[in-house]
Amino acid sequence: MEQIKGWLELSAEAFHQERDYGFLRLLKLLKTNGSPVKLSFDFMQGEIRGRTEEDKVVIDRNFVQNSKRILIKIWKKNLEVFVPEYVDYLILKIASARPSDIRDIAALLWKNDIPEMLMSRASEIVSNQEVFAGNIKEIIKSISDKRFVDSWRGTFLTREFTEKDKERVIAQLEGVVQDFI
Repeated sequence: MEQIKGWLELSAEAFHQERDYGFLRLLKLLKTNGSPVKLSFDFMQGEIRGRTEEDKVVIDRNFVQNSKRILIKIWKKNLEVFVPEYVDYLILKIASARPSDIRDIAALLWKNDIPEMLMSRASEIVSNQEVFAGNIKEIIKSISDKRFVDSWRGTFLTREFTEKDKERVIAQLEGVVQDFI
């Protein structure tokens, strides 16, 4: 993590390093057409932690092996990064369950549906299945809010996502919660 901080000309907003865990968030403030834009990049090592001590997702060998290596250009530098496969990425989003993640989850499920191996994969890398199921229930509650579609459209600047799409996403998530029971 220390090495990544040195590679890029970005400000470190958060940095935490332990023996089995590391987190780094780098920021860059830009102006585009006179409006400020905040770019952030998160780097994780070992495990991803949620809001509670029990809420962890382990970055195991399959997580790394099934990730795709891609080259991204950040300012003048090229950086090779690992991008998790869809099922692992969705698990990370569910484990975090921040408002921005919930909108992302809706978009992911709208376009890609629930991956068949979500439950089996979650059982391998999620430390607490009850917390994970609780996150899904909270996500359903947030997406069920009557203002959700407008919030989603405002974030993604499109009118494609409809109330019908929202209901389909909720039904998919409810099916996952039923698998926990």
